[in-house]
Amino acid sequence: VYSSDGMGDSLASAAATAEDVEVEASRALAEADAMLTVPPEGAGGGSDDDEDGGAGPDDEADRAAPADAALEEALRRIRADKTLAPPPFPTPPNLTAHPKMADKLRAVQAFIERLQYNYTGTDYFDIRKNRPVTRLLDTARRVVREALPIKCVEAVFVALLLTQGLDVERLPLSFKTRVERQTCKHIVLAVRHGAQWGALGLSRRAGLYYKPLGSAQSLGELFRDFEREYAKVFHRVLRVKVGLPVPHDALAAEYVCWAYRVVDARDQTPAAREELGKVLDA
Repeated sequence: VYSSDGMGDSLASAAATAEDVEVEASRALAEADAMLTVPPEGAGGGSDDDEDGGAGPDDEADRAAPADAALEEALRRIRADKTLAPPPFPTPPNLTAHPKMADKLRAVQAFIERLQYNYTGTDYFDIRKNRPVTRLLDTARRVVREALPIKCVEAVFVALLLTQGLDVERLPLSFKTRVERQTCKHIVLAVRHGAQWGALGLSRRAGLYYKPLGSAQSLGELFRDFEREYAKVFHRVLRVKVGLPVPHDALAAEYVCWAYRVVDARDQTPAAREELGKVLDA
């Protein structure tokens, strides 16, 4: 049994507690509103460590707006100028116009070079090599169609596409090199017609992709040509991979063998170099 006086004291205590909770809640909401309030125009919205002395996002947007407007205006004038020629778009070579195989391959290489090397750091195409030949050729067709910059792997895909049906044997040739503490990888398409060898591809260095047909009389000699070019840019060849010939069937579902032989190229002794040449030419 509770007395009326005790009940009154309890109600008063509960009311006081509720009032205290309401006050604390109101204070917390006020602090949150203060934190979310955008400072008036002209006030420093950034921290004291801001490089521009406290400029906030709105100030950056205000500065960027004139530049964006100027860019849009320049683009509008370019589009409206009917006297400007359209940008150059590389077209695949007509190989039937070249009776000699060396000229056909030179035309293929010229087209690959017109696509230009991709310096952006972003791959525009699927560069996975562990796909059937038909899928690699699909990627190559997309490269030809869109004509965006490429790297060495896409260049090999395009070389495979454009040499389909030609009387050449095509083998992937991959390099692993080191310059100072950096390790690099590169790939070209080695081509053979009769006893003559050459290579197709693309690189940032002129001597590290195209080799005219007839520049080498064996695969070992072709490798040594690349090795000399690597030495000119202070690269040491660590390893070379030679794949199997790629079939000319455009609908082939088989996978390309990219590394049938893997040869250590670090040993520079005469005996090791002679053995390396024998392995590559086997």
